[in-house]
Amino acid sequence: MITTRPHPSVSLDVPIVRRIDHVVIRVAEPAYGRLLQLLTGALQLPAPRRLPANSSYQRSSIYAGNMDFEILCGPPQRTGPAARFYGLVLETQAQDLTRLAGRGISYIPAPCYLPRRDKAPMLLRLNFLLDGFLGATPSMRLLFALNHLLPERFWMRTLARNEHDEIRGANLLYDRVYRHGLVMLVKYNPGWRAADAERRRSIADFIARRGGALGLVSVKEVVVGAANLPLAGARWRNLLHPAVENGMASWQISEGAAIRLVAAEKDAIHHMVWEVESLQEAAPLLHDLGLLGSMRGNEIRLDRQALFGLDIRLVEASLPAQPKPGSGATPPRDEVR
Repeated sequence: MITTRPHPSVSLDVPIVRRIDHVVIRVAEPAYGRLLQLLTGALQLPAPRRLPANSSYQRSSIYAGNMDFEILCGPPQRTGPAARFYGLVLETQAQDLTRLAGRGISYIPAPCYLPRRDKAPMLLRLNFLLDGFLGATPSMRLLFALNHLLPERFWMRTLARNEHDEIRGANLLYDRVYRHGLVMLVKYNPGWRAADAERRRSIADFIARRGGALGLVSVKEVVVGAANLPLAGARWRNLLHPAVENGMASWQISEGAAIRLVAAEKDAIHHMVWEVESLQEAAPLLHDLGLLGSMRGNEIRLDRQALFGLDIRLVEASLPAQPKPGSGATPPRDEVR
């Protein structure tokens, strides 16, 4: 069982989370190709990286001003919409992630290696699967109970991925253990991937496109629903501290979008808020594309059915028209239904 009270000997002043690296969107065929065409064709967002396909999943990357979206297409879901916000991957540069346990957060390491002939495998990145941030399942409880009994080297072998991002039991991990959604940390090996240089190139491409057809500036916030808001708030607060907390349960991470919690029926990524240069200019384009849902005050809600179930909302940026990676504006309050 995850705890929410940090150990008194652990300093919370050293940040664990640097930024949201990407949001994972799970989508089933035939919506996968149609969603990609919508994002990269109609909305003209850049696709900066080719992600390796594996035997179980197709994957694509889209850049949105201050983070990537990973569009993950695998075995169809039994119930629910064709697409949903599934995962939140947070980049860390912390040297000692044993501090997570001191913050009351259970984790399991899952490395990604590149096999090399006549040489030891090269570590590409190290993922840390977190316990209970987007709901728990019986399989997750069992996995993390075993985590206390088995040494870390067991998980490093068992959950290791190869260069094609294949992991033994991936379907079991995604569809049983993390059925409701996944939150994890990632630490890149700079000798394999220069993430900051890649992001600078993505930003340059994004600016050259003037944020695509919508005039997108950035993702303002990722809004996470919580069935137990006080408990979820304590858990996220321990993970994100010392990020600035704007009001209650809303954190502006040092780089990029904010994370905000709202009361909801279940623990899941509820919606995203995008900043655009002008709502007045975005509205007719959305209407022509069949994406205009409703306008409420200073917010446009895109048509969820046209987005295969995704809830995306637009607000007007308080920044200059030139797109920038990130915003520190205080997120608006809204009611979750």
